Amino acid sequence: MQGRVALIEIGDSSGVYRERAAEERRAAARATTAELQRTHLQLAEHYERRARELELGMGQSSRSAHR
Repeated sequence: MQGRVALIEIGDSSGVYRERAAEERRAAARATTAELQRTHLQLAEHYERRARELELGMGQSSRSAHR
């Protein structure tokens, strides 16, 4: 994952988010510091939450709830 940025496009399926979450969890396992590990785990949780929102059809409504 180093040196690579994976952009997630509007309209992507929940599978894209689940794949990205798995990548972040693998990166967390390789992290050399606790801070870096925490960052990767937080990103993984964010992507997993977004995947669940998409699966439940809450894609747009959840954004307005966060404001």
